[in-house]
Amino acid sequence: MKKLTLLVIMAMISVATMAQMDLLVEVRESGTLEDVVRDVSTSAKYNTTSLKVLGYIDGRDMMFIRDMCGVKDVDTPTKGILKSLDLGDAFIVDSPVVYWSMNGKDYITKEGCFGCCFLYNCSKLEELILPTETTRIDSLALAGCSSLDDVEIPSSVEHIGYGAFYGCEGITALFVPDEVRDVGIGAFQNMKRLKMLSMGNGVSEIDNSLILGDDSLDTINFGVRFEKFNPVVFYTAPALNYIFVNEGNPYFSTFDGVLFSKEGDVLLSYPVASSMEDYIVPDGVKTIAPYAFYNSNSLRSVTMPHSLTAIDSLAFYGCKSLNDVKLNEGLKTIRFGAFGMPLGGNAALSKLNVPSSVSVIDGGAFLFNSSLNNLSVNDKNTYFSTNEYGMLFDKNFSTLCYVPCKIREFTIPKTVTGIGNYAFAGSLSLPSIYLNDNVETVGDGAFAYATGIQDISFGKGVKSVGDRVVDGCDNVKDIYWFANKIDDNNISAFAFEDQNGSVKQKCTLHVMPGRVSYYLGKKGFCSGKDNSSFFANVVQIDKPDSKMEIIQEQGENTYYNIQGMKSKSALKGLNIIQLPNGSSLKKVKK
Repeated sequence: MKKLTLLVIMAMISVATMAQMDLLVEVRESGTLEDVVRDVSTSAKYNTTSLKVLGYIDGRDMMFIRDMCGVKDVDTPTKGILKSLDLGDAFIVDSPVVYWSMNGKDYITKEGCFGCCFLYNCSKLEELILPTETTRIDSLALAGCSSLDDVEIPSSVEHIGYGAFYGCEGITALFVPDEVRDVGIGAFQNMKRLKMLSMGNGVSEIDNSLILGDDSLDTINFGVRFEKFNPVVFYTAPALNYIFVNEGNPYFSTFDGVLFSKEGDVLLSYPVASSMEDYIVPDGVKTIAPYAFYNSNSLRSVTMPHSLTAIDSLAFYGCKSLNDVKLNEGLKTIRFGAFGMPLGGNAALSKLNVPSSVSVIDGGAFLFNSSLNNLSVNDKNTYFSTNEYGMLFDKNFSTLCYVPCKIREFTIPKTVTGIGNYAFAGSLSLPSIYLNDNVETVGDGAFAYATGIQDISFGKGVKSVGDRVVDGCDNVKDIYWFANKIDDNNISAFAFEDQNGSVKQKCTLHVMPGRVSYYLGKKGFCSGKDNSSFFANVVQIDKPDSKMEIIQEQGENTYYNIQGMKSKSALKGLNIIQLPNGSSLKKVKK
């Protein structure tokens, strides 16, 4: 950082009043900086580009410096042009004078504390030397100093407040001293050009938003005391290539820039921009932690070791380039969203072979992965099975666990009594779904964001319904409910709630005759807050008997109109229901 040349004040007085100045001043009494600068020159306030301050300063002096930097209050511009500020030999002292008020709180200066919002939004400032004896850099102290290209945090600093360096876009490297114990929420957010961040040995934990928006961050280092974090912190930095931890750290270890538990049995975080396209998980790893590979940009293939037993929630979520996953015998558990994708996201993974050892596959494990059309389970697996369409069932075909998003038609086996959590979630191509009378349970989010669905029929055997089963079903127009009643203890209060509001705007609930008023006030079918229906309309089924006969009807190419009446052939232009084998419905037009 450029150092200001020491000049005596008398020499500065001789500078032409309208010329840009390099100014050095001594403040013997805090709160008098403005007077000292004015004594040098009446034009110095708005004509100084470089300022070095010796002596004692407080909040009033810092507000004057803000004015010299071109901004006062929150964002009121001034004529100030200060670009370089050297406070290395200045001392911040206690003062009872309120220098800043924010969110109902008044701020005064404390000895050694570079206070809240001292240089907030001073976007013209390019160079800064902080007071050597600073012990705290408080909240938003340097936030918005977008032109700063280099700042050295004094070794005496013990605390860095929330958002302290927020938006310091010009800084490319930042070293946190070992004395720092606390780093506030979002302290280093939106530092757009920051490439390397080194956390000192004193930092034990970081918050999830610490490096959010640091789009150039390539490397992050941690010290010996680091022990607490959430892996989501790392996927907020899209260019992150390396995570390193001091070898003396008793909690974590790193290898090839990947973060592991100290023992190496848990893979905790794989940098999102790692250049390793083909990754072999090291031997000894037993668990891949939640979010471990979340949104990894370049990962194309991954091979699991024989030691692996669990792939945790959202572990490979959003890995759009991942097209080859070799799962190991010995793997037991695949959790929610492990191989999921964001809704509408493009994925490369089209096939996955589940080994015989897997005993747990959470509902939603493959959430919204529209490319996964070839899911298979080893024949020796005693817990799960798949059919020729890549649909996942439990071994007895009593629970339907997963339906590939692009399946256009299928028949639910009569053995199925349960629809698993998120089983149809994200379905793009199924216009109609019929749950036959054998189906008793419908899991959480069973049809969530299945934008291809236009109508769903629940058979009379349904006894249990989970949370938000049709959430995000923007095109669903009709839901048929053949059961006369359902126990309050077995239906979620949010069963048919749709956060997008499409169900309430478009969908009609069809219920058995005489049950309209019952379902208008029924838990799960209406809001508990105001007792308003989750549906646009609630009406009774005109001909329930004939419609129920459809369930039992057998034979190919049998057609029915929407009221459930048999038709000799598919009538052109009519919306009809075709039952190839009597156990499912499909609307077609001919």
